[in-house]
Amino acid sequence: MTERGGYFFYFEIKIVAAVVYGEYTRFDLIESRYQGKDIQTVLDMKERQKEIINMEQQQSIQSEIDLVSHIQAIKHNAATETSPDVKNMRETREEERKRKHINYAKEAGLHDN
Repeated sequence: MTERGGYFFYFEIKIVAAVVYGEYTRFDLIESRYQGKDIQTVLDMKERQKEIINMEQQQSIQSEIDLVSHIQAIKHNAATETSPDVKNMRETREEERKRKHINYAKEAGLHDN
C-alpha cells in the first residue's frame, strides 16, 4: 500500500483499488498489456518505453539540426556564386560562342585554316 495525500493505494496488476477515507474503490487497469504482470515488470516496461521515446526525440532533433545545416550550406553556395556580367553581355555571348564553337569543316580537313 502507498499513501499519497491522505489516499491509500493498493497495487496489484490485475486489480487497482483506492482507499479513500477507509472505503475501497476498485477499478481495472486501462491498459490490458499490464494484466498478469508484476509491478517490477511493468516498471521495466515503462522505463524502456521512456528510453525509446528519448532516443527518438534525440534523433528527431539531430535530423532538424542536419536539415538546417544543409539549408545553410545551400544558401551560402547560392549567395557566393558569381552572376554573369550583364554589363558586357554582347561581348560575353560572343566569347562563349567562340569558345564552344566546333568547326566541323576544319575537323574534316576541308579547309587548311
